[in-house]
Amino acid sequence: MELLRLIEAEWIEVPEVYRNGWVDRIAGMPLIKLKTYLDRDHFVDLDIFIAESEFQNSLVSRRILAEFDDRRIWIVTAEDLILLKLIANRPRDQIDVSDLLFVQGQLDEPYMRKWAASLEITDRLNTALTRN
Repeated sequence: MELLRLIEAEWIEVPEVYRNGWVDRIAGMPLIKLKTYLDRDHFVDLDIFIAESEFQNSLVSRRILAEFDDRRIWIVTAEDLILLKLIANRPRDQIDVSDLLFVQGQLDEPYMRKWAASLEITDRLNTALTRN
């Protein structure tokens, strides 16, 4: 896959299983899990979602260009990351949502509520917002 060759050219590790065509899924959303090293002992996990839905297309259109270790990389907004975490809704995702709500400050709550309704996760969003 050409995308994976381009990713590896940026010193991002692509596990063999993905190079062989396998795609992971979280709550039905296809993604590829990658790793990039900051130095010999420190790395960052990267999840690359393959946009297939209206929500994912919205997420891509709202992405933010960030500077990271002398690299520029596109990242999702806090609102979209919270929604992705609420969709997956694993125990670790619930903790991440709490942490994000605690540190992010002002969020676009109407945007999150609109998508939560469309994604049928309004109850999860309400619970998360009430806890914080």
